[in-house]
Amino acid sequence: LFRYSLPGTRSFNTGISTNAFFSIDGGTSNLANFNQNAGGDYSDFNGSALHVQNAFGTPGATPNMGVEFTALDVIGYNFVSSSVPEPGAIALCGSALLAIGGLQWKRARRRKV
Repeated sequence: LFRYSLPGTRSFNTGISTNAFFSIDGGTSNLANFNQNAGGDYSDFNGSALHVQNAFGTPGATPNMGVEFTALDVIGYNFVSSSVPEPGAIALCGSALLAIGGLQWKRARRRKV
C-alpha cells in the first residue's frame, strides 16, 4: 500500500530494474528506496541510508529511526514513550517468581528431613 515507482503509481513489480520506494502521500515523497537486489534482503530499505531495515546490514551503526517510525505509524502502530510493561510480561514474570519460590521452598523442606 505504500510502495510506489512514480507519483501516483503503486509498484507491484519485483524486477531488479524496478525503482520502488516507500511513500505515505501517494508517491509524491520518496521517504526511502526499497532494495530490489537479490544480494540483500528483498524489499528492505536499500543501503543508501542507515535504517533498521537496511538490506545490507549496518553492524554497529546508529540508524535514523524517522522513516521506520513513519512506516510503523502508517500501518497502525502508535509510538508511546513509556516504561510501563505489558500485562503479559508482568504475568510471566510473576509466574516465574512463584515457580522459583516453590522450588526453593521444596529444597528447604528436603534439607530439614
